[in-house]
Amino acid sequence: ARSRYAGKLKNPREVMRLLSGKVSPRKLARGLVQALKPSPPRSTLTQDMAAGIENFDGPACFLLAERDRTAQAFDAAWDSEDARIARCPDATHAYVERHAREWLLERLLSALRA
Repeated sequence: ARSRYAGKLKNPREVMRLLSGKVSPRKLARGLVQALKPSPPRSTLTQDMAAGIENFDGPACFLLAERDRTAQAFDAAWDSEDARIARCPDATHAYVERHAREWLLERLLSALRA
């Protein structure tokens, strides 16, 4: 969250939104309070996944929406050179963008044919 706010402050468009009153002071205050809280302990989920999939003989693929925070956290913790990772550029969590839906459908159908 901290890096998100730092990035916004570097963006002139976001600064103009703040100065023009288009940003809710209540939401901004809530976000800043959250950003200042200590980070939660690191999850062992990726290590648990790696251990669980290590003995799996079947095909596996990780489909990541690049703008999804969960996917970003996974990507940061997982081996970035893993050939099983497929990343959908500019896709959000639910793959709501047209190109993302098409990308996801293509990957799912391909996995079902395998």
